[in-house]
Amino acid sequence: RGENQGRTLNYFHVVRAIRRVGTWSGEAVELSVNLAQEGVLGFGNCAIIVQGEGMGPVFGAAAIATAGSN
Repeated sequence: RGENQGRTLNYFHVVRAIRRVGTWSGEAVELSVNLAQEGVLGFGNCAIIVQGEGMGPVFGAAAIATAGSN
């Protein structure tokens, strides 16, 4: 329907969920996440973002391929 009627749209890097997995104080920290329990397996990649409080600056980011991703 609308302006995209009859077109095939390809979406990349679709965000399906956002979860807080921990709090970082600036010191070294190791966090574990059960991706199967989070329900993200088979959807492609998973992104990890280290960000300041609220909508603060992004200090680092990484993407990993999950099991069953293409």
